[in-house]
Amino acid sequence: MADQFIDPNDTQSAGNEASYPSDNAPPEQPPAPQYQPPQPPFQQPGAYPPPGYYPPQGHYYPPKPPKDRSLAIILEILPGIFGILGLGWLYSGNVGAGIGWLMGMLFWDLIAMIVAAFTTGVGLLCTVPISILLLVLSAVSLNGYTKKHPELFGA
Repeated sequence: MADQFIDPNDTQSAGNEASYPSDNAPPEQPPAPQYQPPQPPFQQPGAYPPPGYYPPQGHYYPPKPPKDRSLAIILEILPGIFGILGLGWLYSGNVGAGIGWLMGMLFWDLIAMIVAAFTTGVGLLCTVPISILLLVLSAVSLNGYTKKHPELFGA
C-alpha cells in the first residue's frame, strides 16, 4: 500500500480520525478553574470548633524562676572549706569560671598535699592560709557576679 496522507479538511473521511473545522484549529476547551485558597471554617462567637479541627499550637515556655543568690554563695563556701571551689559558680550559670576555679583548686590541693608530705606537715602553715585566701576571693567574686546579673538572681 502506498503512503496515504490524511487531509484534515476532508469531511468525508469515515475513520476514527477527529474532524476539525476548516480553519485547522483544535476544538476549544473550557477554561481551567482558578485556584481558590482554602478558607477557615466559619465559627460563631462562643461556638465549638468542628470535629477534627485543631488550631495551631504555640510553644509556651514559662519563665525560669530566678536563682537564689545566697544558695550560690553557700555552694561556694561549704565545699570550699574542704578544698573544692567552683560549685557556686557552676550553679550561678558561669560554667567557665566554675570549671576554672574547680580545676585550679584541685591543682592547688595537690600541691598542698605534696608540700605537706615533704615537710611533715610544717608546709601546711603556708598552704592553709593561701587556701583560705582563695576561698574568700572566690566567694567575694561570686557575690559581685550575682549582684552584677540581676536578671539571673532577681532584684
